[in-house]
Amino acid sequence: MQTVSNKPPITLLEFRQGKLLIEELGLITEFPRELLELYNKFKDIVAGTKVIKGMSDGDYKSFIMFSLIYWSIVRTFPRTIIRNVKKFLTQFYNTDNKSSRDLLFLFNYTTTQRERIAASLEHGVNGIVKDYAIEERSHLEYWREMMVNFGILQPSSYRLTMNGAELLNVVETSEPIIKLNRIIHTESDMCNALLGMLSTEFAAIAASEIVIDSEKGNQLLSSGILRAWFDVHYHAADEYHISTDELKGELHLPHDLINYNMARLAYSSHARKVDFNEYAADYVIVIARMFAAAADYDYQINID
Repeated sequence: MQTVSNKPPITLLEFRQGKLLIEELGLITEFPRELLELYNKFKDIVAGTKVIKGMSDGDYKSFIMFSLIYWSIVRTFPRTIIRNVKKFLTQFYNTDNKSSRDLLFLFNYTTTQRERIAASLEHGVNGIVKDYAIEERSHLEYWREMMVNFGILQPSSYRLTMNGAELLNVVETSEPIIKLNRIIHTESDMCNALLGMLSTEFAAIAASEIVIDSEKGNQLLSSGILRAWFDVHYHAADEYHISTDELKGELHLPHDLINYNMARLAYSSHARKVDFNEYAADYVIVIARMFAAAADYDYQINID
């Protein structure tokens, strides 16, 4: 039987204190121009690749290739988030003596999520980490269903079909995929790992915008290909403006902005010679080119 937390939802006073905390840490609650410009550069880099362009042109096989190419990233991403966010929270919980409730303000919560997150705070850092990873797990389910639709995974069990195993064996042993997985999933530097998470969010948003905004790509999604994964990552321009409603005590930050805030705080914990925005831009563009290389690579496989 599920128990209800005795702790109250976030109060208006705490909400205001949380905004002050973010400002004191030098973080942001509004999407900055430099980050939007960085995203647009990222999007431009992947837009002209073979697979992304193929999807926007309504090529069915390009959608299948897209699911194969980035499956290893999507499959492991929830675990990567848990590891990176737990490492981040544990470090700053200990060194800055911040309570888990204070650290919550770095994360995304809305009125509808308030009680659930208030309950997660009873479990401290682990509760926040688990709560933050829930959304990515749902995105993983959408991707699995897409691969079932393509005949790569089996229904219900999500085990690889014989054909899916053969295709993925070629794709996942290729140089671009190995390099991409290494930089996203095994990076030990905290700031770089968090920028890798930001880059992965950018890649998902960019692909979704490019496909949905294209007439032929969107038409193909509507005519049979499961579109749930693309829809949840589609961010129209107004999504980049953060709305705060002090009457409801609501602060809603998208994951890309949360990742940016965490990376910025991690970066500031060490003496650095380069400005964070400059460092982040250079690093994210490197990863953008790696996502693009994976989408442009000739995998020498036949898709019937």
